[in-house]
Amino acid sequence: MRIAFIHTVGFLVDNFRERAAAELAGADCFHILNESLLQDLLRGAPKPLVYRRVVTQVVLAADAGADLIAITCSSTSPAVDAVRAAARSLAAGVDVLVLAQASLARLRDDIAGKVACPVLASPPLLMREIAARVQAMK
Repeated sequence: MRIAFIHTVGFLVDNFRERAAAELAGADCFHILNESLLQDLLRGAPKPLVYRRVVTQVVLAADAGADLIAITCSSTSPAVDAVRAAARSLAAGVDVLVLAQASLARLRDDIAGKVACPVLASPPLLMREIAARVQAMK
């Protein structure tokens, strides 16, 4: 299983690397860091452009072969509507959707009512679910 973590803050890369090493031993994990997303939101860049770039990061992770994609930064939570449209599209080709960021957890019921696959939420649940799936692949 290939797992992508998308970050907007540099220190989270090491944090999630350590968590993955401890909880997902042997998993094929990679990290995408784009600090400009948060920087641009903070400086008042046009939000639709930043949100489009958030979705682009998800697409890049999928293009890189990620079986599971986790957005780790709540700074991107205003892009929730885009994450909602993308989740519906992706749901047809995945076994489960995991909304790993606490700020996205509120979307779980809405998305779950519109897709056929299970929709899970919360960072600890994400790590447990990923660990279980990695173990099942061994």
